[in-house]
Formats: sequence, C-alpha cells, structure tokens
Amino acid sequence: MINPNHLSTPKRRHIVYSLLFWVGMALFLIVIGWFTAEEIGAWSALVLMIVLTSIPALPPWVLFSLYGARRLTAANAPVLIGLVQTLAQRAELSSAPPLYYIPSVIMNAFVVGQGNHTGIGITDGLLRHLTQRELAGVLAHEISHIRQQDTWMMGLANGMQRVTAFSALAGFLLFVTAVPYT
Repeated sequence: MINPNHLSTPKRRHIVYSLLFWVGMALFLIVIGWFTAEEIGAWSALVLMIVLTSIPALPPWVLFSLYGARRLTAANAPVLIGLVQTLAQRAELSSAPPLYYIPSVIMNAFVVGQGNHTGIGITDGLLRHLTQRELAGVLAHEISHIRQQDTWMMGLANGMQRVTAFSALAGFLLFVTAVPYT
C-alpha cells in the first residue's frame, strides 16, 4: 500500500486524478453497456475496463510491435541514441529509455510503458521534417513524461479515446440501421 506521508503533494494529486479518471471511465462504460445490452453489457464493460487498465502496463516492445516499429541502437542511430542518453541524464532518470523507429509519414512521437520499463517511439515523418534541435525538444518533452510518471494516465486516456470513438461509430451504425426507409 502507498504511504501518503512519503508522497509529495503533486504525486498525491496525480494518484487521486488517475483514480477519479479510472472510476469515471468505468462508470461511463458500464452505463453504456447497461443501456445497450443490460447486465451482460455492464459485465462486458467491466472486463473492457480491466483490459484497458492492463494495456499501459505491457512492455514497450509489445506495444511498438503493433506499429511495426524497430528498436534503434547506437549502431544504426548514434546521434539519436546519444541525444536520448544526454536528455535522460539531465532528467535524472536511472537509465535512458529505448528509442523505437516507427515507419509512418505522420509526424509523431510518444512514450509507452511505466516506471523504468518505458520506450519512446518516433516516426519517420518526424525524423525527416525536424532539425536536430527541434528533435531534441520533442525527445525532451517525451522524457519529461517519463520523469513525471504520467505514462499510465496517458495510456488510460488513449484507451478511453479509442472506446469513445468506437462507441460513436457503433451508435451511428445503430442509428442508420434503425431508421426506417420510406
């Protein structure tokens, strides 16, 4: 159990916000599940919450493999790896997070994982369009997420976004199929 006396005020606030977000997400899904399929829908929503909660805890290589990413090493990206190591030292991280190359034209970078088991994904689009200085800023931003330990909350928010998008699509399809044609 977490001893509140050992937590700083921002860390306590972060834990409270995470729990409130999780409870709100669970209630939202259970209500939607109940209205669509009554008891079985509510139980399905609870199972979905458990799955969504466990996704941020997966190892980074599992999540990055879903994107077709490959891990970058000092042999194939010495400048990037050196940059990440320098930024991790400045952020006082115990070790530099691994860097993954994602073959996508979209300009994006993100962190997955928790604690000392995190990884940073960076897309081809970002590598092609940013200068080294701009890239350092993006990587510093991602490392700040690791330092602040907010990757779990970001993973939950991402899961909720996906559930909301799926629910909106399902609602639209139900509406379209339920409207009688005259």
